[in-house]
Amino acid sequence: MARATTLKNTILDLYLSGATPYISLHSADPGGTGADEVSGGSYARKAATFGAAAGGAADNTAAIEFTDMPACTVTHCGIWSALAGSWQQGGALTASKTVNAGDTFRFPIGDLDVEEVDV
Repeated sequence: MARATTLKNTILDLYLSGATPYISLHSADPGGTGADEVSGGSYARKAATFGAAAGGAADNTAAIEFTDMPACTVTHCGIWSALAGSWQQGGALTASKTVNAGDTFRFPIGDLDVEEVDV
C-alpha cells in the first residue's frame, strides 16, 4: 500500500530534524552499507541542512561543498547519522560527475533531494 504524501512529509521532517545528517559521495552503488565511498584528497563527509518536506521530498537549504577532491567519478551519494555515524540511505545521482584532483564537488541549494519512498 502506498503511503500518503502527508505521511511521507511527516516521516522526512522527523528524520531530518534529529541529529545533523552527513552526506557522503560514492564511486559506485553504496548498497545497504555505504560501500564504495570516495577517499583521498581532503574528502570528508559534509553536514547538511534540509527544509520542510513537501511532495514527499526535502531539499538541502545550504550548498554542500566537498573541496580538494581526489580524481574520481561520483555516481551516488548517501546519508549518515553523524560524521562517523551509521549508514542511513543512498541513491544515484541524476548524472555521474567526473572530478579532477583538487576540484570542488558541489550540491547547490535545492539540488539534493531526500525522498521518503514506499517499501
